[in-house]
Amino acid sequence: MSLVGTGGLLVTQEMLDILAQPGFINISMGSERLRKIFSRQSLGLDARLLSPFALACFVGAVDHVTKAISDGMAPDLTGTETPFKTGYAAFVVLGAQRIIPGPGTPPGDHLSTLRCLLRSGAPPDVPNIVGMGALHHACTAPNTKPVLARALLQGGANVDYQDRYGDTPFFHALMGKDVPMVDLLMEYGADLDICEGNGTSVRRSAGSDEGMVKRHFWRTRNAGTARKKATNYVLGVTQCDTVHQSARPRCRPFSTSTAISVKPTYGNFQLGIPRADLTRQHLNIATVKPSREYKAPSENPTLRSMVIKIQVPITTGNLPANTTGESLLVYNRKRDFACSISKATNPAQYDEIVNTVLSKGVNGVKAYFAAELKSRDELVIKISEVLAVQPF
Repeated sequence: MSLVGTGGLLVTQEMLDILAQPGFINISMGSERLRKIFSRQSLGLDARLLSPFALACFVGAVDHVTKAISDGMAPDLTGTETPFKTGYAAFVVLGAQRIIPGPGTPPGDHLSTLRCLLRSGAPPDVPNIVGMGALHHACTAPNTKPVLARALLQGGANVDYQDRYGDTPFFHALMGKDVPMVDLLMEYGADLDICEGNGTSVRRSAGSDEGMVKRHFWRTRNAGTARKKATNYVLGVTQCDTVHQSARPRCRPFSTSTAISVKPTYGNFQLGIPRADLTRQHLNIATVKPSREYKAPSENPTLRSMVIKIQVPITTGNLPANTTGESLLVYNRKRDFACSISKATNPAQYDEIVNTVLSKGVNGVKAYFAAELKSRDELVIKISEVLAVQPF
């Protein structure tokens, strides 16, 4: 029996049993098990076992695809291939995600191939066995394809198409924290209130602890602002555009009235000890990692915008932090920037930071701010606005 046309893929009985259940498949119905099996089986896709037409789509051979269609030799463009029931538009996306051209090998033209298929009547939304269409694939990390996603949307793809899990393409972009893709889907009117099989909507997911990349989208849309620039603001980019400022009057750019400049101190210090390690330390179990030395940036570093976390010292005897004079700890999410702020070097700024953290921060011990590292000796902090809690 020939395997050509199967792509080397196999649908197991366990997959069929889970898929046989009606409606959206949630956790209690085996959704996570199905995802795992489907993902594992998908890795076995062998392009050599596709039909010639599907292979041409997969490699982006637009001339072959065009000729097959014009000569009447192409299969039914509304059909599917392989046991996974993959549509031809999806083959284009999958090929664009998986193929890495070798030395001296010209890359395939997947965009032109996709446009050719759509012009010729291939539907953009052909669900595979788990309900994923080409747009779902294009929005799936780690190798998303915004250009192909836009072509699909321009070709009539349903931005809110739900797969068997109830996920829309937006869920995929959201989980991958793909800002350009989310921007694109919102441009085409993605519905943030559609619930997946477990009853969770995009809007609700964005309120979880996945970070600011996920929380800002509906705010931007509801405000009717230029989404991209609002995205940059929430992610810590310091230059807010005028449209953003008009939609969010409280957002003001860095200035002498909104920001303070401090001189950082670099050296040997511990970035923090997890609660569990403190417990082990109390029990005389040496598990705390040694201090790490954070080197100062170069003499003239490139202007760097980031979100920083500032921790005030935890004092004993209920003393206000600004009366102890202990340095403030500052670092970003990646921990590739870390410093301290001493009261001796920055007396007025120190007091302002401490008072802001005590009054507006998390439990009065930490707060998050947008900041700019202008030079090794100048860190500008936007003290006027305390950001939402970050995942670090």
